[in-house]
Amino acid sequence: MGGHRPWWEQVVLIAWRFMKQFAHIVTGKSEVERIVLLEQVGGVEGTRRLRHSLERSKKLDAVFKKMMTGNPETASAVEEITRIKGLSKINEESAQRLSSYVGNICDVTRFIQDLERIQSEPYSSENPAHEAKLEELWNLATDNRPREGGRISPEWNRIGFQGKDPASDFRGGGVHALNQLLYFSSTRTGAVRKQLEDLGNGEKWHPWACTGINITSHVTLMLKDRLFDNQLYGLDRETQLQRLNEIYSDIFEGFHVDWIQSNPKTVMDFPPVFKKSMEQARRQYKEPSSPI
Repeated sequence: MGGHRPWWEQVVLIAWRFMKQFAHIVTGKSEVERIVLLEQVGGVEGTRRLRHSLERSKKLDAVFKKMMTGNPETASAVEEITRIKGLSKINEESAQRLSSYVGNICDVTRFIQDLERIQSEPYSSENPAHEAKLEELWNLATDNRPREGGRISPEWNRIGFQGKDPASDFRGGGVHALNQLLYFSSTRTGAVRKQLEDLGNGEKWHPWACTGINITSHVTLMLKDRLFDNQLYGLDRETQLQRLNEIYSDIFEGFHVDWIQSNPKTVMDFPPVFKKSMEQARRQYKEPSSPI
């Protein structure tokens, strides 16, 4: 969102500001006004265009930062944009579009805040609900294979936990990491079992479950960097969370392909392959910095 821009983004920004000024002179309307006047542009695309405009606007910089952090208020942001850009005379439909687009941006910010609260819940072996999810993960991943040794068992290594008690592996990701592993396993059970089959116990092995916990961390960082905004605009909370879990599952599957294709000789090959795969995922979801 902030920080130093690479030189090519600086060039694009200068070109965009020139085009913006030219369009303002020709039409007599600000870019924000032109965006909300476009009836054929709605929902995600209109929100995307407005966000880009606000992000690059010097006059609206403070408003934009409020919308992207904390617990922003849609009505307050709309009021400030209307005042600064002189939009008090736009028609009712355009005013509604402005409110909708601003609301979409603010809502993703609030979703991120909500998710941070979910992520703060640690895994507890004393919590029956947590334990039930862990058992469900085992059953889905192993096709209900009996586990020798009970709850504390070296068999957890079969699905990629590092010790006899998986609870220790969730210290970094909490219940949220378990939830994402469980979502992946319950919605793409065949793919999960095929991954574990591919890994086996030989050269291609890596700790599958711990990999999933690490992917949760990377997906969370990408969410906070606002790389998934376009995927989340206009959705209710439940659907936003489902969409995030789908993105997680896509990235997990993408990593598995990268790992197998890298033809690893040992688990020591894991770090560079994982890093490259996560960088590719970031590039996939990062919008090009270009004029609207």
